[in-house]
Order: sequence, then C-alpha cells, then structure tokens
Amino acid sequence: MRSTTTDADVIVVGCGPVGVLAALRSAQRGLSVIALDRDPDLYPFPRAIGMDDEVQRLCQNAGLTDQLQEWST
Repeated sequence: MRSTTTDADVIVVGCGPVGVLAALRSAQRGLSVIALDRDPDLYPFPRAIGMDDEVQRLCQNAGLTDQLQEWST
C-alpha cells in the first residue's frame, strides 16, 4: 500500500452543513483546509426545510447570500 502525507492547517471531517461552512470560513481566512466525507458525491436532495436567523447570518457572513437565494427558488 502506498502512503502519502498532506499538510493542512485544518481538517474537517464530515461535509454536512456545519462541516462545509467550517471549511469555507477557514479557507476564507487563509488557512489550508482538507475536508473529508464518507460519501464521494454530493447528496442530490434537499435536507433543510428552513433556516433560522442565526444560520442566515452565518451564511451572509460567509458570502453565500446570493447563492442561497438562487438555490432556494
């Protein structure tokens, strides 16, 4: 078995909403990020039926407002 080593400032395990947002915000701050998930592909169906004010604020701070509006309509 061949082994490789990769350095990163942050490793995120699990690419659900929290993991993806943590990886994105870390990368936006200039950190090198590795995000790992057990599934190789994106989940093709929506999982959230709504977002509260706090989640919307976090997404806005991450610069995702326009994309979220596009995806939700």
